[in-house]
Amino acid sequence: IVDRDRVITSYVAGLPVLPQQLPQMEGSWNWIRKDNEDLHRQTRLDASDLLREAFAKGGYVGKGGGKTSSAKFTSIKEMLQGTKILAVSKGLPDLPVPKSGTHFELDHGGSPIDQAVSLQASGYKVATVNAASAYHAGGGFTSGGRHALEEAFCSQSTLHCSLKQVVDQLPHTTGQFHAHIPVDGAILSPSVEILRKGTDFGYQLLPKPVA
Repeated sequence: IVDRDRVITSYVAGLPVLPQQLPQMEGSWNWIRKDNEDLHRQTRLDASDLLREAFAKGGYVGKGGGKTSSAKFTSIKEMLQGTKILAVSKGLPDLPVPKSGTHFELDHGGSPIDQAVSLQASGYKVATVNAASAYHAGGGFTSGGRHALEEAFCSQSTLHCSLKQVVDQLPHTTGQFHAHIPVDGAILSPSVEILRKGTDFGYQLLPKPVA
């Protein structure tokens, strides 16, 4: 799909077609995280453009292995309506007293997104922390940069829509960097939908988005 004049996108019933997985290079998907030649950057950028087109259309069609399936995002509107910037200096909302104590578990392996999907399937309402770039929403997700945690979050879920809304609502500035995340706070993005596995699986599509 690499063509820097335009992204070659096919549609089925008005929805863009996403590949079941990104391609392997030299026998693995390590290039997603580690390699930075033009081909690697362009392929990551094309994948980002295609996914953002799916966000704009409200869903996607997955093709691979002789199978075709479609999926619609169900919570993007709710996520955008609930997106908030929280900061200690501006006062934090009151939280209800928890009904149970805090329980810590370590060394489960996998990424925070993998664990979120697993816990959601077990009936939990899950909150996950993303160590985000304060100056570039999504990190290198929209520029083809190598993928660390934030780029993976944006490639596996609808999170980038929430981050983009925060940036778009900031006062317009020119000639300087502007932090969209306060130094004493965070962005709250509720009802994020997860649609893909992680980089070890080439961002393989899940059977349906998990909210």
